[in-house]
Amino acid sequence: MSWLGRISGILLLTLVSLESSAQFPLNNTPSGNLRQKTFNTNTDSLRIDTVSIIPNTFSIAYVAASDYRLDFVKAMLYWKKKPT
Repeated sequence: MSWLGRISGILLLTLVSLESSAQFPLNNTPSGNLRQKTFNTNTDSLRIDTVSIIPNTFSIAYVAASDYRLDFVKAMLYWKKKPT
């Protein structure tokens, strides 16, 4: 009798764990590491972030890379030519 009880207990735990959604990802989580920020361009330099930026992972929409210089370690952006 105890052997049958153990098997039914294991079977019950297996079925409950299969019905559980704790191991499945949520649908509303972001699927990438893309971050977008908006900055004011009134100053000659901007602090982009509080941590360093990985090279070749930064871009500014509609601004040529030759118009700014980015210090990756300090996460500072320096304008060579300010955008309008």
